[in-house]
Amino acid sequence: MEYLAARPACILVGSSIMKRELVMAEDWPAITRIAKKFVEKINEYV
Repeated sequence: MEYLAARPACILVGSSIMKRELVMAEDWPAITRIAKKFVEKINEYV
C-alpha cells in the first residue's frame, strides 16, 4: 500500500466496498464486514 505511505489527503474506495452483487442482494451485513476490514487495514498504516 505505497499510496498510504505517501500520506494521501483522501482515499476513494467505491466498488472496493460497495460490491454490486452485495448491494443488489441487499446484503448489508456483508458490506459492513468488508468496510470494517478496510478500516482496520487503513488503521494499520496511520
